[in-house]
Parts: sequence; C-alpha cells; structure tokens
Amino acid sequence: MKRSISVTLSAIMVLIGSTLTIGTGLLAATSLLLERGRTSPHPEPAAVALFGTLMMVLPGIWGIATGLGLLFLKRWARISILIFAALLATMGLFTAPIILLIPFPATPGLDESLLSGIRIGIAAFYIVLAAIGIWWLVLFSRQSVKQQFFGGHPIENEDGRPLSISIIARLLILGAMFMPFGLLTRVPTVFLGFLLTGWTAALVYAGYGVVCLYLGIGLLRLKPISRTLGIYYSIFAIVNMAFFYLRPGYDARMSALMNRSNNIFHSTQPPMAFPVLPMFVMTAALMGVQIYFLVTRKRAFAPPQPGAPAALVP
Repeated sequence: MKRSISVTLSAIMVLIGSTLTIGTGLLAATSLLLERGRTSPHPEPAAVALFGTLMMVLPGIWGIATGLGLLFLKRWARISILIFAALLATMGLFTAPIILLIPFPATPGLDESLLSGIRIGIAAFYIVLAAIGIWWLVLFSRQSVKQQFFGGHPIENEDGRPLSISIIARLLILGAMFMPFGLLTRVPTVFLGFLLTGWTAALVYAGYGVVCLYLGIGLLRLKPISRTLGIYYSIFAIVNMAFFYLRPGYDARMSALMNRSNNIFHSTQPPMAFPVLPMFVMTAALMGVQIYFLVTRKRAFAPPQPGAPAALVP
C-alpha cells in the first residue's frame, strides 16, 4: 500500500530531529575528549556528562531507526512512534506550564522583560513538542494510517494486546533503562517524603528499575499479575508524590533536594521556587491516565477462549 504524505512527513521530521539530537550528543562528547587531558578537582561531572551524552545519542539512534521504519512502513515503527509521541506529549504538557509558573532567579544585567520573553519562548517550544506528539498519537491511531502498515489487509492484532498497554509497557521499560543514571550519579531522591542520598538513593533507583522492568515485560506478555501490580505501583507513585508535595515542610525539602543535587553536579545555580499544587496535579493526572488504561483493559489479560476471533488493533 502506498505511503501517505503525512506518514512521509512524520518520518522526515523524526529523522531530522534525531540527527540533530545525535549531533548535539557527539558535540558534547567531543568537548569531553578535549577536556580529558586537563586536571579537574571534580571527576564526577565528566562521568555524568558522558552518561548524559549517551542519553542523547541512544534516543537519537532509536529515532533514526523509527524514521527509516516509517519510510518502509514497518509495523513496529508505528508502535515506536506512538511511544515517542506519548513521551513528547507528556513532556511538553508537563513542562510548559511549569516553565510559565516557576519564577526565574534574578540575574544581574538581564532585564525582567527579557527573562519573561525567554520564559515564554521556552514554554512555546515545549507546547510545540506537545502538539507534535498529540498529532502523531492521533495520526498513527487512524484506521487509514494503520492499514498502510498492514499492506491494506484486514487489521488484526495477533497477540490481542491493546495499544495503550503496549505504550505503558514500553514506557516502563524505557524508564528502567534510565535508572542507571541515578545509580551512577547518586542523585538524591524522595521516598514517601524523606530525602534520600548516597547509597540509599542508589538502592531506591535500583529498586525502581527492577520494578519497572518487571512490570513492562509482564504487561507485554499480558500477565494478569503485572496489570494488578501496575495499578498498585501507579497508586504508590501518586501517594509518594503527595507526601513530597503536600506534606508540611515542602519548601525545606525542595531546597535541600536542589542544594544536594547542585553539590553533586558542582553547580552554583540558586534553587528555584517550584509551584506545589500544579506540579502535584499534573503528575497525579499522568498516573491517573495510566491507572485508567490498566483498569479498563482488563479483558485483554484474560486467557483466550478457544475459537475466539482475533481482536482488532485498537
């Protein structure tokens, strides 16, 4: 079946964005190599920056593979870009309001109107990313687009897994892949309102990584226990955020978190005042959406009945 203009345009956008991402990562790696021979009293930032480079290069490679897959109408590429779109939409919708609500620290020599313009520009950038993500979610969920990836044949989902579950599962696995960042850098984290640092924080990151990987693989295999535990994990995430954001002493906890993070990265940036209620509402809403799909897609986790017809791709 012939590839539509919208799919071709999406593939080109993914390829260009991924190439720019890889280029930025390689530029950062080059800077690290140039600094390699210099003596630094703080070796940790180099390791952190190197890991950050990988976090840019690897998604870029994933994006290039997805873009090429879209050009050749590979079925896995449609699922891949839907996951990518969900990440873009989530990041954009979450970050844009926060940028507008967070007051930037006063910078000598910069006019207040200029700072406001920078804030609006950054927020607009994330809004554009969110719009692209939402467009891709809608576009690649349309029946006419799905048929392009199935050669015009009747669309069937042989494993019976809903698209929403596939996206949640792969996002969990992707999250598990980024947990080593916390292990290597020992960035402080918060657990039920308590600020954890050092090896304690590293153990929590390791635990999150194991849980996310287990749940993601289990959801891909349509294990009923993984769906149940996924609901509990999402509820725990909301409770954990509630302890952090809403328990008395938020300002002191956030200040300590920012100060300890700055110490690890040897940054002198002053801590910012993060809006409590909007951040909690947005993060809880994201978990609520995940809970909704895990609850309403229960039928997909039931054992298949003998002679039952194959389920349509959602």
